[in-house]
Amino acid sequence: MIRFVSKNIKPLIPNFIFNYFRKIFTAILTPLFFSIDTGHFKSSLKSLAVDKNSEPICWFTYPALDFLNTFDLKKLNILEFGSGQSTLWWQKNATNVISFENDKNWFNHIKKNINSNASVSLIENNELNNSQIDLIKNFNFDILVIDGGFDRFDSLNISLPYLSEKGIVIIDNSEGYYDGNGKNEYGYFPMLKLMKSKNFKRIDFFGYAPGVILPHTTSIFFRNRSFIFSQNTYPKISSRSLYYHDRKTKNLI
Repeated sequence: MIRFVSKNIKPLIPNFIFNYFRKIFTAILTPLFFSIDTGHFKSSLKSLAVDKNSEPICWFTYPALDFLNTFDLKKLNILEFGSGQSTLWWQKNATNVISFENDKNWFNHIKKNINSNASVSLIENNELNNSQIDLIKNFNFDILVIDGGFDRFDSLNISLPYLSEKGIVIIDNSEGYYDGNGKNEYGYFPMLKLMKSKNFKRIDFFGYAPGVILPHTTSIFFRNRSFIFSQNTYPKISSRSLYYHDRKTKNLI
């Protein structure tokens, strides 16, 4: 539609009129396109994290999701604290997934929908048992996801030593988990300071998330040997772009 208007309507009217209506339509259509293209509209109605095709996605911010989608994750293993739509997305896009959940009802729901390459374990009393800790130690995982409603610092602290050298750590809602009293040995924002003490670098992806009205932050942590430095894809471009067809026919890089 945008290409049609630019090509066929713009030459027929004065520039100042076209530019006036372009500004109005930009203000109206941009959030509408965003909500449709990302699946935010469907996620809001379903109260689930889904894309525009109603397929499960992680409940991270959209900038973080866009970043992850630029990588081939098929050969990677995932350790996840906090199961959900993300578990269903990881099992489709990675080799193996081990997920921990502390909500029994949600655990039973997710367990019915996982494939053979994924497993979900219930954490009772908000503490990992010995067999679950052994499972972490013996699982060579490349992505550690810290989410969910249990003690995130302990989950991170227990799991971090067993992350592969090329691995990354994803902490969702990273802006909201801090020690308000500063009594933890790492002070305020203990998870962030723990990661810094282990020589991890951090990228914050601030923005809106599926079906959520207010923006928040998904943080990704990495080291020098991380797989994120092996990226070999082109920068993402919208199919609505005026330059989309040129991009498909020309080698721009």
